[in-house]
Amino acid sequence: MTTTTRQRKAERDLARKRQQQIMLLVGIVVTAVVVLLVVILSTQAPTQTPVISADGQSVYAGLTPGTSAEGMPQLGAANAPMTIYDYSSFGCSHCMNFHDNQFQQLQADITAGDVRFVYVPVSNAFSLTASGAAFCAEEQGRFWEMHDILFGYLAQYGNTAFAESRLYDAARALNLNETDFRSCLSSTRTQARIDAANQLFYTLADQYDNVTGTPTLTFNGQPPSFGSGAPGYAEIKQMIVQAAGG
Repeated sequence: MTTTTRQRKAERDLARKRQQQIMLLVGIVVTAVVVLLVVILSTQAPTQTPVISADGQSVYAGLTPGTSAEGMPQLGAANAPMTIYDYSSFGCSHCMNFHDNQFQQLQADITAGDVRFVYVPVSNAFSLTASGAAFCAEEQGRFWEMHDILFGYLAQYGNTAFAESRLYDAARALNLNETDFRSCLSSTRTQARIDAANQLFYTLADQYDNVTGTPTLTFNGQPPSFGSGAPGYAEIKQMIVQAAGG
C-alpha cells in the first residue's frame, strides 16, 4: 500500500469517526429533548382550565349544584323551564368539544334560571375510572371542577388521560381529602353510581333508535330529531327561549 493510499484510507476513517460522533451527539440531544418534554408534561397543572381561583373560589360558585332524581349531578334551579340531560363520556372527544363550547355558553342560561343541566357520565373501559373520580369528587362538593379537569386531561394526554396518578393529582388540586377520595374510588357505592348512569343511557337508547352514542342530549326529555350528537348553541338557545315561553 502506497503512502498516498494509506493517507486516503486514514482520511476516510477519520471522516467516518466524525460522522459517528455527530450522529451520537444528535442522538443525545434528541433524547435530552424528549426527557425534558416528559418532565414538563408531568409537572404541568392538572388542567389548563382555571377551575379554582387564587382565593379558593370555584368557577361554579355562582351556579346551583344539586342531584337529579336519578342521582346524577346537576346545575341550576329545579324549576327551570328547560332541563337538559347530557349523556356524555369523559373519554369522548366529541363530548369534550361540547364541554369546551356549548356547555361554556350554557352556563349563562343556567345562572339566569332558564336551564337545569344534568350530567350523566356514560362509561366504557377507558373512561370508567374518570367517572368514578368525578362521582367521588362530587361527594366532596367538587364534581363540576373535576369534570372540567378530566376533559382537560383528555385534551392534553389522549389515551393516557386517566392514569391513577393523574386522578390523585386532580384530587390534590381541588383540595379534596385524599384518603376519602381513594376509598371512594374503590367502593361499591361508586360502582353502583357508574352502573346507574350507564343504565340511564341504555334505557334512552332502547327508546330511540337514533340514540347510538355520546354525546346525546335531551331537552325536556326529548333528544333532537337526529339523535346522538350535540346541536350548536344557537339551536339550543332557541329551544331554551321556546321553553321559557319566548
